[in-house]
Amino acid sequence: VSYGPPISLDWTYEEHEAIPVDIFECSRGKRRSVKQMILSYYQRRNLLSWQYGVSAEELKKAMKDADRIKLKRTITRSFLPIMPVESALESASRKANRWVSRKS
Repeated sequence: VSYGPPISLDWTYEEHEAIPVDIFECSRGKRRSVKQMILSYYQRRNLLSWQYGVSAEELKKAMKDADRIKLKRTITRSFLPIMPVESALESASRKANRWVSRKS
């Protein structure tokens, strides 16, 4: 989500009668493209508030949580290039500590 409240899956679901996979595959419609599956900010907001009864406060909290997660991912991505250096330094530190403790 670039902006607005995210749509996510829930633990509640609807039970339907089981059918063989071949029958399902023959009866289902054509697959949607990625562009057809994208919902705009307004579509997501309206879907959540009108169809699912999510309050404005809950939408704001979800947006704030999504922004916090997005910031953490950005920070992680920015530090990925130096991760091998950090791992090497940590390994060297552990080896030095073992060497010093053996000498004592």
